Amino acid sequence: MNRIIVERDLGGLWTAWFSETPEDIQIGRSQGEAVRRLLYRTRDRREPARDIVIDSSACHDGHLEFIVYTSAKPSECPDCGGSGSYVGLNIIEECQTCSGTGAVMSK
Repeated sequence: MNRIIVERDLGGLWTAWFSETPEDIQIGRSQGEAVRRLLYRTRDRREPARDIVIDSSACHDGHLEFIVYTSAKPSECPDCGGSGSYVGLNIIEECQTCSGTGAVMSK
C-alpha cells in the first residue's frame, strides 16, 4: 500500500509525491492535477493503482494524504460505515478497524 502526500505551497500551487519517494514530486494548479501528473509520470515504475482513498485523519489545511491500493479494491468499513470515525456516548475517535480511512481490504 502506497501513500500520496499533497501539499499547497506559498504560491498557491499543489505538489504531490509518494511517501516512499519524496524526491519525485509533481506540481499542479489543483490537488487533482498534481496527483494525476504524479500517477502519469510514475506509471512505468510501480504497480497500477486500483483505487485511491483519502485518509481524512491525516488531512489538515493545505495538506492531504491518499492511500493507493494496488492489489484488491477496498470496501466500506463495516464498523464506521465509511466515515472513518467511531462515535461513542462521550467520545469521537478514529475507527480502530480501518484506522480512520473508512475502507477495509476485501478478503
